[in-house]
Amino acid sequence: MSALTDPYVPDVALRLVEGVRPVHRVIAYRPTFGVELGHELALSTGTLTIDEDAAQRFTLNASIGLGDQQLLDFLDPRTGTRLEVWAGYEYADRTLDVHRLVDLGLRERVVRRPQNDVVLLAVSDEALVQDHTPTAPITLPLSMTVTAALSQLLSLGHAQPVTVALSRGGTLLGTTLVVRPDGVWSAVHDLLDRVGGVAYHDGTSGFWAVDQPEAVGAAAYMLRTGPAGTLTSTEVALDLTSFANLVIVEFMWRDVAGVEHTERGWAEDRHGPHGTVTTGARRGRVVTRTVPGTVPLAQAEAASILRRTLSRGRRVHVEGAVAAFWLRPEHTVTIQLPIGDAERALVTQVALDLPTGTMSIHTRQPETVTIHTGA
Repeated sequence: MSALTDPYVPDVALRLVEGVRPVHRVIAYRPTFGVELGHELALSTGTLTIDEDAAQRFTLNASIGLGDQQLLDFLDPRTGTRLEVWAGYEYADRTLDVHRLVDLGLRERVVRRPQNDVVLLAVSDEALVQDHTPTAPITLPLSMTVTAALSQLLSLGHAQPVTVALSRGGTLLGTTLVVRPDGVWSAVHDLLDRVGGVAYHDGTSGFWAVDQPEAVGAAAYMLRTGPAGTLTSTEVALDLTSFANLVIVEFMWRDVAGVEHTERGWAEDRHGPHGTVTTGARRGRVVTRTVPGTVPLAQAEAASILRRTLSRGRRVHVEGAVAAFWLRPEHTVTIQLPIGDAERALVTQVALDLPTGTMSIHTRQPETVTIHTGA
């Protein structure tokens, strides 16, 4: 079975073109009772969004009919109710290829009248770490590695597996990091920026911290228009909203003696297609960290952030007639627009419309450039 389309059959992309019937199930349950005693929900609307920039990678926004009071009482986020989402396909030969996509924590239930419906919001388990509030600050010593620090922080608030597989995870913190009770997730992002990583919950099995792709890889899906394709609309945007060719990172803190410190480092793309020298313009972004740091740490973070911002100047948004349920952020897709050559891009967001079985995808285009750093 192809890893790119797991857990679906290897030729699933070809079958989508031939015609399939998308299938989904959403089950509300409480872990104390198990899924077997849960309630299957009939969605009126339901979009599962998978977004690399969101605080929680998976978000389900859905609505159901009003139902009875027993169901309303069951759909109480304060009692630990969760939503298990299954999705897949019925193929032309009537075989089913349906798998569990995500297991999400219910965050909000809203009863609306006169609409007589119930609106549900559920998210993946990054929220468990984000909600967890230690009773005291957490001190991470300067001799600790980034891998060890992330493993400790990502393990807070739950007992699920945490896998840290970062190529630069052996980097030492270099300075003592004191994490405030309300700053755990900010500290996670700070550490990831030092080594060019990304952390998320995969929706089913646990937490991951891995290298953020800097280049496209093997394509997990081919998106094209025309008779042999599944695209229904495309939108290509060039903008400066999230783009930068210069990033400055500042560490600003006050020590135990009350003395204020600032350490600063920058990273710049000078001679790339959209670099500061090439275009004659600096499009800068300043990131401030209120923790101790050093110039080398600031430079490393700035370079990591710059690689991301360089890829955000060109965005492609496509709508698909059939949802590719296996696609995730950081996957590579090949896009064939009506005009021009086929191009490969990295997925940043997938939005799956469960009732209709359609999808939309946002991508970014990575750039390979030489990054200059300084202080």
